Amino acid sequence: MSAPGEIPRLWEWTLGRYRRDGVSTLCLALQERHGADVNLLFLALWLAARGRALGPTDDPAAAVESWHRSVVLPLRQARRAMKDWPMPEHGPTPEDRDGVRAKLQAAEIETERLELGLLEAWAATAELAGADADAETALANLRRVMAAAPDDPDLARLADLTA
Repeated sequence: MSAPGEIPRLWEWTLGRYRRDGVSTLCLALQERHGADVNLLFLALWLAARGRALGPTDDPAAAVESWHRSVVLPLRQARRAMKDWPMPEHGPTPEDRDGVRAKLQAAEIETERLELGLLEAWAATAELAGADADAETALANLRRVMAAAPDDPDLARLADLTA
């Protein structure tokens, strides 16, 4: 747990922000439209809250790219593939399928928690510039981790909702 006034660790901070009205919708929309790694979005926002700015050569994605591609995404793809999968009349039931989906979702969340830990470890050793802990820094950091879509208006909305 963090001391009063201290920015919490990345996982705890992310959970608090993700629960804010509209945040999960924006994150999932960016994930669907651009393939965003939501954990990178939250790292960018968390760093901004701590007054740290990502520079042009900072690449937190490199710290988790293999993990995300090899572990997180396959679990997500399996969970999504199972949704509404037709079950035979005399075989496993939709409830059986949904029970396995729930276990996959729990595993997916745990792998994302570990990914956030990898990103926090990256941030602990990264030499990042100091910055104002505000929505402007948050937006700049989001644009760094969303190089494929830096002008998406949802990035500014996300920065505002989480500042």
